[in-house]
Amino acid sequence: MKTIKIFCVLMLWGGFAFGQNPELAFELNVNTVGKPYLRISILPQLNSGQTMDANSPVDYTFKLDKGGVDYFGSDVRISMAVSRKSIDLDMYDVSKQKLLGLSTASSDFTIVFNRPLTIKTTQGDYEYSVAKISELSKGKITFTEDQVKQYTVSRGGEFSFINNNFEMFYVPAAESDTDEGEYGVKFAYRNAYKGVEIFTGTAYFMAEGQVSTNPKDSLNYLSIYPVSYSNLDLEKTTEWLITAGLEGNQDLSSYRGAINLAKNMLLPNLIDLSYGYDRLRLKPVLQAGLKAYAEGDNRRKNADGSEQQNEKSAMVFANLYYVIPIYHSFTAIVEGQLFYDFNTTINADKELKNYYKLTMGYDVPNTEFKAFFSYQNGERTISPSKDELMSIGLLALFGN
Repeated sequence: MKTIKIFCVLMLWGGFAFGQNPELAFELNVNTVGKPYLRISILPQLNSGQTMDANSPVDYTFKLDKGGVDYFGSDVRISMAVSRKSIDLDMYDVSKQKLLGLSTASSDFTIVFNRPLTIKTTQGDYEYSVAKISELSKGKITFTEDQVKQYTVSRGGEFSFINNNFEMFYVPAAESDTDEGEYGVKFAYRNAYKGVEIFTGTAYFMAEGQVSTNPKDSLNYLSIYPVSYSNLDLEKTTEWLITAGLEGNQDLSSYRGAINLAKNMLLPNLIDLSYGYDRLRLKPVLQAGLKAYAEGDNRRKNADGSEQQNEKSAMVFANLYYVIPIYHSFTAIVEGQLFYDFNTTINADKELKNYYKLTMGYDVPNTEFKAFFSYQNGERTISPSKDELMSIGLLALFGN
């Protein structure tokens, strides 16, 4: 009789711990405090009083699979954590294009671990094969429109791709002012200060510029804005932006302190050259604003060769940035600027000045880069002379 009782207890214990695995639920959330990230939580449907072991090993890797392809590749940083109720899979630095893919027609996405997943609980362990997790997660990885908006706002909004891009370029000797080949980079970077919110907006560090091995090129410039404030309204598709910092040419032989007040607006997307291919069509962004500045140094000369004094003044400006996808793998980028300086010493002819840049790029397979050819012409707000430049290179748009 005693043997039978022990056997029954063992059967009950073994059936409980190693019997049918609990069902798994999947919950999707967006974190917007500090550095934003997407979270997929796996929630085992445990019995009352049963909890997971929060000290369970997390030395797994995982990927979001779509049609046998790693959807994020190496572009997204991932991490895994275990609590008493869930297994949390966090994804950082997800681009807006990838996020939009997760918010529509995402039934093909599955979670694929590098090995079977073991869930340790207070009443035994459960193991799920790689194939089983993939099967259970299929059709469950769909972020809502509100979640897309939350994540977009936390990373700078629809307008953020203007402020986060990078290109490496080469100017052939035949097109160079120095009659030698030139190398350079052009960049724009914006990142929110962690935990700093002002009213309903966000404080940022911003920087942008174009520098090359020809520091005298009048199209080269540097702008650093340690104090920046953005107030984004996704419903009205507008963004108010205040920036304060230093603006200058590449070698800072001419520089000024500046405060900018600008409004970004999305315009209707009137051009469609995708011809049915699945391409992200971003709307053109128009920025209109006012700049107040005080020069620290300048390179202007009087008729007698003496240096002109530094000026304090203001200007109005308008910028356009438009990314146009073409067919399957081509992209055109149109950039333009109009500005009028109210200072009659700097703008003696009282002219409306302009700058524009036309870029044609081709997607480099399995990367975020585009091989490109570009032509730019005009003058910068910091530069007193007009120039043109043709270049080739690689560019990446890190629009969030």
